[in-house]
Amino acid sequence: MAWLEDLVERMAGRFDWPYHSDGPAAAEPTAFAVLALCGHGRHEAAVRAAEALVSMQHTKDGSVGVTKSQDWPRWPTGLAICAWHAVGQVASADFREPIDRAVEFLLKFQGQTSKRVGDTVGHDTELIGWPWVDGTHSWLEPTAFSVLGLKQLGMEQHSRVRNGIRLLIDRQLPGGGCNYGNTLVFGQKLVEHIQPTGLALLALADERANPRVEATVALLKNSWPQAVGTASVCFAAMGLAAVGQLPPGLSERLEQLHRRQAQLGDSPYRQTLIALASLGEACPLIVGRESELQAPDRSAA
Repeated sequence: MAWLEDLVERMAGRFDWPYHSDGPAAAEPTAFAVLALCGHGRHEAAVRAAEALVSMQHTKDGSVGVTKSQDWPRWPTGLAICAWHAVGQVASADFREPIDRAVEFLLKFQGQTSKRVGDTVGHDTELIGWPWVDGTHSWLEPTAFSVLGLKQLGMEQHSRVRNGIRLLIDRQLPGGGCNYGNTLVFGQKLVEHIQPTGLALLALADERANPRVEATVALLKNSWPQAVGTASVCFAAMGLAAVGQLPPGLSERLEQLHRRQAQLGDSPYRQTLIALASLGEACPLIVGRESELQAPDRSAA
């Protein structure tokens, strides 16, 4: 696919990865660039991007903020772990120190809980996950990124990961799928969104014995034809690939998105997502996990 080769080649030639071409380098697109470049065999460029991500790590506590100059909120930390772990699997560069510091931070960082009050909200407000912003409630997407990062390191059985998984399952809507992290508000069911649904499924791919997760798989398969935005299409594709259900017509959909992005203007963030989703079941977020026996013992951390 010439369009994909051209996209990856241009990504490999970049030295920073912002959300938009005129913005500052940011942790999220940089981490996705690392993962995509690893998957496409551009290891030298992946190491360069991973080193740029290290420069965004807070020297005091090991967290990773939104940009180098904005070191909070600190939700990108789990995604950074995924990126550093992935490049460490394919290149000789050693990112164990930033990973260890990020893990130490994640295991201490948690969302605030509250007692359940009537049917104001439908989810279990006493479950502990990770928040978008320090000192606030746990939400779905930052919890999914954190669970993914820790699972990559073989920490599936750590209590924080198990609690995060329970939270992600609890936040699935009754008919499958998820919203920003609530399910019912004053008795009204929220509408599912494809992007967080795909991300949640990435984190829950090995939890399919739970019927709520299986309902999300079915919903995402049915919703795939209606996905429009770049993030929605790409996260849906990655989520389905993680459960061995690679959606039909993926290459054609991604090429359409690529052409549309070329018309709308440069967005390195969207480019990284397209390149990452094009890897299908070879996406490092799916295949990059260590086994429990190979992973460092962080169970008591």
